[in-house]
Amino acid sequence: MYFHDIAVLSDIHANHTAFQTCVDYCMAKGITNFILLGDYVSDCPNPQKTMELIHTLRDYFQTWMVRGNREEYLLSFRAGGEKGWKPGSGSGSLLYTYENLTDRDFKLFASLPIYAIWKEKGCTPFEYCHGSPDNVSGQLFRDKRNTKRTLAALKTDYLLHGHNHTQDSYSYRGKRSINPGSVGIPWSHGGKTQFAILHSGGRDDTEWEEELIQLDYKRSEIL
Repeated sequence: MYFHDIAVLSDIHANHTAFQTCVDYCMAKGITNFILLGDYVSDCPNPQKTMELIHTLRDYFQTWMVRGNREEYLLSFRAGGEKGWKPGSGSGSLLYTYENLTDRDFKLFASLPIYAIWKEKGCTPFEYCHGSPDNVSGQLFRDKRNTKRTLAALKTDYLLHGHNHTQDSYSYRGKRSINPGSVGIPWSHGGKTQFAILHSGGRDDTEWEEELIQLDYKRSEIL
C-alpha cells in the first residue's frame, strides 16, 4: 500500500469538538491514514466521545498511535490502587477522566508504545513519539541543544512529536522534526485547533512534506 497523505494529530485532551472538526476536514480531503501522538484525554470534558472516535478510527482506518504523559498518569493511578486523586483538587480533572473511561480504553493505553518507527513498503520511514523518543514528557523546541541531540541521533530523517502544544517544523543537519500542535488545547493562531498533514513528495517521492493546519471549531460546545 502506498501512502500519499497522513494526518498527524496530537494533544487532543478530550476536546471532542475540535477533534471531530479535524477528522471531518481529513475525510473531506480523502485522507484516511492517521498518526495519533498521545495525550488523548483529560483537561476537557468529553473523554467518552473522544475515545469513541479514536476507537472508530482504529476500527475502520489506518491508525498508528503512541502513548502520552496523560495516559501514563491514568495507567499509574490504576496500577497504584486508585489513590491520591480527589474531586475539586489539582488532580480533579484527571479523576473525572479516569471515572469516565472504559476497560477497553485502558487496554488500548497499556498496549501503546511511547515511541515507534513508521515503516511501510515503498515509503520513506519516520519516527514518532509524544514528547521525545526516550521520554514521554520530553520537550523538543527548535534551536534547543536537546532537540539538536535528539535529531542527530535519529534512525530516520523525520521525527513527529507533540507535548508542548507548539505547532512548528525544524531542520537540523538534514533531519526534520514536525510538531503538529495541539488539537484540544492549542496555543497561538487565535486558539484554532491545530494538526498536520504529511504529503509524500520531493525527489522521487522519497521525502515527506508537512502542511500545518489551523481550523476554527465550535468552542462553545466544550464550555
